[in-house]
Amino acid sequence: MPYKCQSAKVPRKFDRRVKLTEDERQEIIYLYKIEGQTIRAIARTFEGKCSRRMIQFILFPERAEIAKQNFKRWRKENPLDKKTWAGYMRGHRQYKVKLHVSGVLKFPFFCRVFYRKTDFKTSRRFVFATLKEAKAAGYRAAMRGCYANTGELEAHPIAGPYSQEKTILEYGLQNKGRKYWAERYQKNKENTK
Repeated sequence: MPYKCQSAKVPRKFDRRVKLTEDERQEIIYLYKIEGQTIRAIARTFEGKCSRRMIQFILFPERAEIAKQNFKRWRKENPLDKKTWAGYMRGHRQYKVKLHVSGVLKFPFFCRVFYRKTDFKTSRRFVFATLKEAKAAGYRAAMRGCYANTGELEAHPIAGPYSQEKTILEYGLQNKGRKYWAERYQKNKENTK
């Protein structure tokens, strides 16, 4: 079974691949172009944070593009074995779970499922990482003869808990339709058994 936060995006602030902030990148460009410092001198300033090669990539993006193409070609010729790749992915998913538990990683989409329109306030909200997952949950609820609200949670992913819901789609069928879909859902369920 997949992780709940598998398709959630990690905020840039907590992305372990990011070595330098945007301010530090601008500082590197300033030191090289305005103050006239050498790349080696800048590398000494940022020692332990990034390599001299990365500073070159920031100053000369065309070199970064060439290196990226070369790496893609090399990776095609020397692919990772499945066990190594699986280990990397497992570690990344576990990191996402830690972020989710600590409250940093929030899911931006929701789906509310309820049986009668009057039950909306007492209904439970399920959160998802992608809109596609939330829509699918709403559609499944409509097929069962329920009402469902699918939408986006409005707030910054790091700033704090979500305060408002912005409805994107409403899944709800009229009584006749609800009966029809409920019966059809039951028939499909019985046929699959």
